[in-house]
Amino acid sequence: SRQQYVHAHNIWWNPFVVCGIFAGMVHLLLMIYVMGLTLTKLEWERTRPLALNLLMIWTVYQFYGFVELAPTMEEIIPYVWGGTGLLAGTAAADRS
Repeated sequence: SRQQYVHAHNIWWNPFVVCGIFAGMVHLLLMIYVMGLTLTKLEWERTRPLALNLLMIWTVYQFYGFVELAPTMEEIIPYVWGGTGLLAGTAAADRS
């Protein structure tokens, strides 16, 4: 097989390299949204423990991701996206 896989060894640049500008921008906006959601939920007493845990996990995910693509393939993924889903669910529950 002469197929080559290209990646940027960085979770921020990899969507741009592999999928193009549109996918990279969508990924960038998603990362900004998750950080904003986490920081906003830190202010609320009811969601503070979940937001603080997610902030710690998210920080590890992002800093490790600056030098390696591995966070997209390792065991930390359920914590990052599962915690994000739980926190986003609290945002939806607050509206009703």
